[in-house]
Amino acid sequence: MFDVMCLPSLNLEFRLKSDAVIPEGMRGKKLTAESLEFGSEKVTASVQGQRFSFEVSGLVPTLAGSSVNCAVGFSRLGLKTVLAGAVRGDVESLETVATLFVERGAVMATTLCVVDSTGAATLFCKKPPYTLSDLLLKQLSSVSCPMVVATGVRQAEIAVVTELFQKRLTRAHCNMLTPNAEVIGSSGLNQLLRFTDVLQINEVEAEMLVGRTEDPGRAALSLLKLGPKVVLLTLGNQGAAVAVFSEDGNHTVFWQEALKAQVVDTTGAGDAFTVGFVSALHMGLGHGECLKVAAWTAAENISAFGGHGGMPYKERLSEYLAGQNIGNLKAA
Repeated sequence: MFDVMCLPSLNLEFRLKSDAVIPEGMRGKKLTAESLEFGSEKVTASVQGQRFSFEVSGLVPTLAGSSVNCAVGFSRLGLKTVLAGAVRGDVESLETVATLFVERGAVMATTLCVVDSTGAATLFCKKPPYTLSDLLLKQLSSVSCPMVVATGVRQAEIAVVTELFQKRLTRAHCNMLTPNAEVIGSSGLNQLLRFTDVLQINEVEAEMLVGRTEDPGRAALSLLKLGPKVVLLTLGNQGAAVAVFSEDGNHTVFWQEALKAQVVDTTGAGDAFTVGFVSALHMGLGHGECLKVAAWTAAENISAFGGHGGMPYKERLSEYLAGQNIGNLKAA
């Protein structure tokens, strides 16, 4: 019996610190790279016809991705975790944080993460299409696990995630989704949202789905109409709003300001938010309290280098809960 399953976003990541000039419209964003070329002294990324070169020394790849960040976060908070995805045949398990369900021999996505002196992380992503096989899907469907967290879901993965969500559509389960921007507005996403309990999405993606509005709460409520029971709308430095749909037809909107943090690296901030919310939900906290824990977890994570470098441990969460008098509970 597990507590949470994380899938399907796995990639090989090369991380470096650099203050090389990146245009303002690209800096701090996740970019799709046409090519990534690695040399002994420099690495070059091509994006939208522009080439960016960075001096390097001794780059070492790590197993990374949203699902890895979440798996590390859940494991540190004491949840029994399953991590599923496709990896290259020569990739070893780099940090034992979860029970692994992986396919070997896949052509993995590769990411170059460039972090500048302000902590802003720009990701250059080279992602070949892949999806989980029917065999792995069958294995995952048989795993006893109340919560599934699907992060960074891409077009090639929508069908398999939809099938997995649909098989788990009961009161005893919770399906959480954070889609990749490339699937926003697609018919596949619309189908997947019908089987989604919790949707996490940022304000730019929300605008693409439901149109522009100056009221984030109204946008969150509009997103509820697409199928999910709970919407987590993240607003960057402004904080977050969560809209909760109740069975009697009423709904509630909670607000949470972003917490102050010593920013070292913004990579994985959204993943940490996911970890905090789901972990608090697993503990039985209310949605408003879950939102507070999510904001705190995100602030903790960006205070260290790496996508999950600052993910807190359960002892640290217990201290936070006690200090905030949240639910009079300790971390599980």
